[in-house]
Formats: sequence, C-alpha cells, structure tokens
Amino acid sequence: MVNGHRENLDDSMLDRALEAAFGAAADGGATAAGGVSVLARIEQRHGVKTRIVLRDADDETAEAVVLPPSLASADDTDPASDRYQVFGEMARGGMGVIYRGRDADLGREVAIKVLQPALAKQPAMVQRFVEEAQIAGQLQHPGILPVYELGLQEDARPFFSMKLIKGRTLADRLEQRRDPADDRAALLKIFEQVCQTIAYAHARGVVHRDLKPSNIMVGAFGEVQVVDWGLAKVLGQGRGEIAHDDAPPQPTRIETVRTERPGAASMAGAVMGTPGYMSPEQARGEVGEIDERADVYALGAMLYEILTGSPPVRRPRATPPSGAAAEPLDAEAIRGGLERADADADLIDLACSCLAARRRDRPRNAKQVADLVNQHLASLEARARQADVRAAEERTRAEAERHRRKLTLALAVIIVAALVMISLGAGWAYVSNQRQQEQMMAGLASAVSKSSQLLGSAMAARLDNDDAWDAVELAAVQVRDLLEQVPAESELAVRARALLEEIDARTRQRRLGATVENVVIYAATHYDAESWRRMERDLRAALLEFGIDLDTMAKDEIARRIREDEATFELADGLELWLGTMGSLVEMGAIQMEFADFRAWLDTLLAADPDPLRQRVRHLVYAAILQEPVDREEVKRLFESLDFERVHPRTLSWLATVYYVVGDTPAMVEVLRRITDAHPADFMLMFDAGFSCAQLQQWAPAVRYYLRCLAIRPDVGGIWRQLGVAYRHTGELAASLDALNRSIELEPEHGPTHIDLAETRLALGDAETAIADARRGLELSAASDAPGWFVIGKARFAQERYGEALEALERAAAAAVGDKRFNEPVEEWIERCRAAPRGGG
Repeated sequence: MVNGHRENLDDSMLDRALEAAFGAAADGGATAAGGVSVLARIEQRHGVKTRIVLRDADDETAEAVVLPPSLASADDTDPASDRYQVFGEMARGGMGVIYRGRDADLGREVAIKVLQPALAKQPAMVQRFVEEAQIAGQLQHPGILPVYELGLQEDARPFFSMKLIKGRTLADRLEQRRDPADDRAALLKIFEQVCQTIAYAHARGVVHRDLKPSNIMVGAFGEVQVVDWGLAKVLGQGRGEIAHDDAPPQPTRIETVRTERPGAASMAGAVMGTPGYMSPEQARGEVGEIDERADVYALGAMLYEILTGSPPVRRPRATPPSGAAAEPLDAEAIRGGLERADADADLIDLACSCLAARRRDRPRNAKQVADLVNQHLASLEARARQADVRAAEERTRAEAERHRRKLTLALAVIIVAALVMISLGAGWAYVSNQRQQEQMMAGLASAVSKSSQLLGSAMAARLDNDDAWDAVELAAVQVRDLLEQVPAESELAVRARALLEEIDARTRQRRLGATVENVVIYAATHYDAESWRRMERDLRAALLEFGIDLDTMAKDEIARRIREDEATFELADGLELWLGTMGSLVEMGAIQMEFADFRAWLDTLLAADPDPLRQRVRHLVYAAILQEPVDREEVKRLFESLDFERVHPRTLSWLATVYYVVGDTPAMVEVLRRITDAHPADFMLMFDAGFSCAQLQQWAPAVRYYLRCLAIRPDVGGIWRQLGVAYRHTGELAASLDALNRSIELEPEHGPTHIDLAETRLALGDAETAIADARRGLELSAASDAPGWFVIGKARFAQERYGEALEALERAAAAAVGDKRFNEPVEEWIERCRAAPRGGG
C-alpha cells in the first residue's frame, strides 16, 4: 500500500498538495516511505539485523480492546508493502478505510487510513483527506493522535499512518451505565481532558466540527484522545473567518494545502457534523458563521449526555423521514433535563451556556469551558479533602468515646469487686487520658505545622493565586477543631491561636484588597462621571466595613487606625483610590471640593501609611499632580533601585503616574512595559498602563494593554468599551464596532457606551444609526448629555440638516459647562453650522 511510487492522476492536484505540504521528494518521485524498508537497507549496508517487538499491553490488560473490524468492500485493494504489515480492516467512514498494521522497521502497531477508491477521482475529496492528515499532523498534543507518515499507494490513493488506538469510545462508556449518576466523576475528568485538547486546537485556529462521544477514545491506561479530524475547519482562511481578540494567543498557525487559496473553504450551505451535537448555525449550513463556539456547543451536548444519560435532542414521536434529524431541545427543556439529573448547579449553568442557541451567549472557546470544568473538579477535590478531615475528626471522637466507655465499665467492675482497687483504677484512667491527650497534641502539632507552611506559600505566591489561599483556609478549619480538644493553656494551643489570628488577619487583608479592586474594575474602566460616583460610594462603604468612617471620624483618627491595623497597605490603598476618585469627580465638574480639603486628606494619607518606599513614591506623585517641581533624575534613580517583582503593582503604577503627569511620554511607555512584564497577571496594572497610554493618545500600546486586560478578565464591560474607543482612534472601525457591541452585551444599561458606539457608527458613515445609539445613551444616562448631543450634532451636520445640528451642538455646549474632561471642539462645530447654507434644515 504505502511503498509504491506516485502515479499520475487525471488531475495533478494531489501531487501539488503533497508538495505544498511537505516539499518534493529528494529522489524525484519516491514516496516518503521509500521503495524498500529502511531497516532492510540498514541490514544490507551494515550487516546489522535486529527485530525487537515489545509485549502487547493487552497481554496483561484485558480492557485494552482494539476497535472491531468491519467487512471490506470488494473494490478495495488490501494494502501491503515492505514498510507496513497489514492485518485487516478495522473501521470504515465517509472518506476512508482504516486498517490495522505494523511498522516493520520500528515494530510498532499502527492504524493506516486510506482514501476510499470511489473518492480518489474527486479532487475536492482528495484535498480534504490530505488536509485531515496535515491538520492532525500539526496538532501535536497528547489528546490528539500523532500522524506518522503521509504517502500514496500504487493505485494513487493517498494514505496516512497514525497511532493505533486501543480502548473504548466515550459513547461505549456512556451506554454501559445503568444510571446517569454512575461513574460521573470519572466521566467528568475525561470530559475535562477533551476540553483541554479542543482548547489547544482552538489556540492553533482549528475547529473540529464533529465532536461527539464516539469520536473520543479512552485508553486502558486512562489516556483520552479526540479522533476523526476529517471535518475540521481552519479559521482565518475564508470570508468571515477572522482571528478574535479574546481568543488565546496562537503561537503557530495551522497550514494546509488551501491556506494560501482564498475562497477554497467548504461550500456555503454544506451541513457537516452529527445531529444532536451540531450547533444551530452548523445545522443550518451557515459555514461562514462557524467558529470555536460550534465546538463549544458540541462540548455542551456531551456534558449534557454525561449528566442526563442522553444527548440534548427531542426524539420524534414517529419514525422521521430518511435523513431527518431529531429536533434540539429549547433552553427551558435543557435546564429542566439537567436539574432532573441532580447535577451540581455550576455544571448545569455551564452546560446551558454551552448549548445556548445564539453563538454570542456561549463561552468564546474551549479554553473557557476547560477552565470552568477544572474549577468544578478542584472544588470537588477540596470538598472531598474537607470531608476526609471531618471523617478523621469523627473517628478521633469515636475513639475517645470508646475509651471513655471502656474506662467507665472498668471502673464499675473494680468498684463492685473491691474498694481497695480504686487507686489502681484511677491510675489506669490517668494513663488512658494521657495517651489520648498525646494523640490530640500530636495531631494539632501536625496541623499547625502544615497550616504555617501553607500560609507562607500563599504569601509568597502571586497576588491572584486563589488556590493557595483556599488551601490555607481549609487547613485552618482543622486547626480550630483540634484546638478544642487540647488544654487551652498549653504552649502548643497558644501557638495555634496565634497562627489562626495571623491567618484571619491575612485573609481579612486579602478580602479588603479584592473588594477594592472589584469596585475599581467596574468604575475606573468606564471613566465617566456616573461610574465614578458609584466608585466613590463603594470605596467609602468598603472602608466603613473595616471601621474607617470617612464621614464622621476625625482625619487624625483615620490615619491612626489605618497605621495600627494589620491591613495598613490595603486600607491606605482604598483611601488613596477614594481620594483620586474625588479629584477626578472635581475635574469632571460632578462635585465641588476645596483645595485645602484635598490637601488635608492627602496629609491624612501620608500619615496613615509609614512605609518608606510608598511615602517616597507618594511625595513624587502628588508633587507632580499639584504641579510642584519634580526631580526626574530622582524618579529615575528610584525606579532603577527597585526589584519590580517584589514591589506591589499598585505602588509601581503610582510611580509611573509621575511620567504621565509631567508629560514624559517615551519614559512612561518604557516604564509601563517593564512593570507590566514583571506582573503579567495583574489586571489593574494592565488597565492603568492602557489608560495612561490612551490619555496621552498612544493608541497602539493602549490597544495592546487592553487586550492583555481581557486575557485576564474577559467579563469586564468597561475594558471592552475602552478597547473599542482605542480601536476607533487607530482607524480599526470594524474592530471598534465589535468591541463596543461586546461591552453592551455585558452591560446593556450603561449609557456612555452607547454614545461611544454612536461615534464609531458615525465614523463608518452610518449617521442615522449613530443618532439612534446616541439617543439611547442619553435615555440611559443624563451624565452623558454633552458627548451624546455632540455626536447627534455631528451626525445631523453630515446629513446637511444644519438647523438640527446647531440645536444639538448648543445643547452639548450647555451640558459641558464645568466638565474639564469634555474637550471636544463643540464651539468650532457650532461656528461651522452657523456658516453652513440655511437650506440644510
């Protein structure tokens, strides 16, 4: 089969395909396999003869079953060659026949897939067969079968050899369950590995398009592999297939023979896939709409089947006509079926989101699904560990109870026998209690040691490492329970209580930091008066929860409480962000604040946090903000002296603000690059970097930082809004439109985003839709009056309706009074309207 020379086809397309993929053969015509076995040539040349064949794992593992063979068609030629020994047909699909064989040179068993004879004369099918080999060959992942070789038979049919799969399909395992709850934990782990495999494929720009349980192989030793990539689609090759900003980075693009041939994608309207697992757009044949979310739908269908025992399709009451597919369930039926399966709420929500009828309502790609499944499995493990701890505690208590009953019985017998034995009984009780006490003390000592180690690891870990802190809290539960069983005055009990107090303090600090960051993430990313008013209220409430009342407490008392608290950094950070919010609201004209009051709050902040580095940074930052002289060389020396990875990202961000305020743009861009490289997972640092670049109209780096924000938190509508604005300024209007629409999907009631969308519509020349978007923004948010009316004025001007344009622009000018942030040239546009011909409306 695999050894012959290439034959000429009626169409030379296959030759071109193979050469495009792998280059011309060195010998001018032989296939990759060659005419003679490589091992035979080595034996001829060197006289070395070796035939090592390892024992088959089936000898000891009865579960490793090869896929059952099927009868071959009469028109098939049995593949044979010097290189491969062929043992018979294993399976047959729509395009190819799969044989079981052995590589004679290496002694390994292989699967050999050959194009069916009837399709060999069809260039399109030859192309798709070659592409399957190319795609699978480039997807190098443990969950994808490695392709060993691509070649031609003597009858000119292409073939490729690959790893031989031994095991059972996921479909087999699902069918063999007596109840959907059986083996669920193991099936979810298999499902997670499938998600990770498809996430890798998505990162390489490949959509499988035919995911289903029968295309998932589970080996005898736990290996999970996704098979049959014959319907795979490579994104970025056809119309409408673009790389997405929120997709994972693609280190290397998958290439096939049609990569450089625009328009060679599958024909529009072609339905490819399997009913029950196909997304709605795939079932409708909308090829241009198919992206990673088609696979996400199929993953949701598999998860549904794992949880409920059947795929999410409504079986027809009567036998359907040939070729008809069962109807997919609607959203209500899907959720009802999952809830009847008694599944965890997070799995129900995940399956429902994956099976959403609209693409935009599903997770963006398989990585997001894999992350959610991984989080669920991790929570199950944490709960199991906690249950083990409780069980151990129950065993300890039961053992203590048995000791007590045994002691009582012994004492009763002794008392009945003779009073003279009381002293002996008392001695036995002392020994027994002493032994029990020693066991409790040993258990507590071990728990304290473990908790202390976990706390140290959590404090040394990155700021966003939630798993490390979850482990600390779980260990602290065990320490608290054991502490009740030992003498309160013992040295070990004193140490345990001190450790628990430290864990509580550190957890409290972390909770405050997370609260402050979540408050800032929503409001600061939007950067409008309405959002910043909300941030001011929320920051004030967060500080009040920790005993800092900004309304009633004296400023020196506030400073003292923050300075003496374990969470000094977090409380001072919250106060500093509140003060910055107040300054921004003053600049927007939203509130009034006297300069003396601002200065008094600044002095309070400086008195609250005595840390020398942060004191030095704050003096530089506020000197720049208050337009006092700043020694740039001192700033530079301070930066060069810092170990960026050990300094809190917020401190670095404040220091970078100095360059922003003094207008040293090149230095600011370089500093931001260095500090974000040191803390690549810190969302707020990335946002500060993007925001600073945007304020100085460095739009290209702003786009890059906003995209890095979305890689960390794709659910933040404010970042999508900022990205849309930045894209508009770089001239990427289609990308701007997509980002702003995404922001509105996440936060549909945020008025200023609708006005930003109107700006992009207007830049695209769609004045009427821009006006509608701007009016929607005005309805939702009075704080957006000036920008909203300004967009309407420009849109009416573009329509040459100058009277209406003038009215809107004058309303914008009136609304902008006192808002220092609104710097649009509204007066210039008013003059243009007044100078325009009067016949324009």
